[in-house]
Amino acid sequence: MCGPSGAETLAQSQEANLSQMLQQVYKDRFVSQTATLQELNTQLQSLAAGKTPQGFDAATLATLNTQAINTSAAQTRNAQQMVSNAVAGQGGGAANAAGLTSGVQEMVRGDVAAKGAANLSNQLGDIRLENFQVGRENLIRSIAGNEALAGLQSPLPYAEAASGANEASFGMAKTIQQQKNQAWADVAGVVTGIGGTAAKAGLGLLSGGRGLNPEESDINSDSSINT
Repeated sequence: MCGPSGAETLAQSQEANLSQMLQQVYKDRFVSQTATLQELNTQLQSLAAGKTPQGFDAATLATLNTQAINTSAAQTRNAQQMVSNAVAGQGGGAANAAGLTSGVQEMVRGDVAAKGAANLSNQLGDIRLENFQVGRENLIRSIAGNEALAGLQSPLPYAEAASGANEASFGMAKTIQQQKNQAWADVAGVVTGIGGTAAKAGLGLLSGGRGLNPEESDINSDSSINT
């Protein structure tokens, strides 16, 4: 008689637990990969439509704009001062005590202010352009990252591993059950054998009291009658 060993039973239990664990990992990976692919799809649609996010955060963008405004204002003031100095050098200051300037001088000052405003507008435009260029580059890098992440999150290897562990567990369980069935069959055979021997011994006692076979008892009985 030989049933499954403790090591076999333990191995089958471990294989079953491994299958359950791998199935749970598969489910988790499936959920994670699905979320990543949904985000990737949204990013690709935004890129195709030209809807790129800003590259600078709000604080950085505000700082860049402020710097451009302050720089432009300083440049305009310096240019205006140069005009004033030039006018004074031409006698505009001493000769014109009221501080009046000619139409030509006023035109020069207006031109300086206009150029300052145009320069500021260009600087702010460059900042906006750089902001979205950086955003587009960030979006492209994010798309590449999500593509790589989706590949790493693939649940298929875990599905295959879970299937293999499950199949191995069922195979081991089948073998263990066969061994148990054989063990019970062996026990039943022994019990049947013991019962048959006891029955024969009982018949022998009843026939002659000496434990003879029934055939021997019948022969002895016939001999007694003939005598």
